Amino acid sequence: MLKKIALFIICTFLSTTVYSQSAKEPDDKIISAEKNLIDNIPNIPAQIQYSGRLEIRNVSFNKKLDVSDRGEILETEFILQNNTEEALELYLFVIATFEKTETKSSFEIPVPESQRMKNFVPFPGNKKNFEYTDSGKKAIKLIKFPKNPKAGINPATGKPYYLKDKLNISSTHLSRHRNNYLFFNEIVVLIFDKDCNPIYRQLFSISGKIS
Repeated sequence: MLKKIALFIICTFLSTTVYSQSAKEPDDKIISAEKNLIDNIPNIPAQIQYSGRLEIRNVSFNKKLDVSDRGEILETEFILQNNTEEALELYLFVIATFEKTETKSSFEIPVPESQRMKNFVPFPGNKKNFEYTDSGKKAIKLIKFPKNPKAGINPATGKPYYLKDKLNISSTHLSRHRNNYLFFNEIVVLIFDKDCNPIYRQLFSISGKIS
């Protein structure tokens, strides 16, 4: 029987650990990892902003087998809370990835850039919305920032998310069977306002079993 595990910010439950970046950081905070990736690619803001207007609560993840035997599915659910008195129109993405990074050991061989991201499944939309051409290397690079933020619509309505008080948000991400199979180990939530300005970003790093 599948077991749903509630994952709160910085908590451990049944050998699963989730680390979440704070949602209460100043609006001018620069996320250095994204900045390093996108400095050489034009037309992408280097700053990813947090906003006190929004809050993510009651995050949960669920892992299950795909009924068509294509792989395993990660289901995410959370409540999006409006902290203002005004209704908000928003575009929203949930991106599931598997990413490999070095430890702090000086004896470890650096991970080649081409091997750092093994899995990238956004919701909603297509992965091509996150593919950029690095003009220096003439290569395609996946970056957790959409070329078209307006693709982050509510699948149930085909329109931007309308947040008056709170919304229940859910997403699904398929990790397909393949050689050297790896499931997801990171989730990022990106939110844009009605003018496509980035206003919120929260990262969850997952380790251990979630089923």
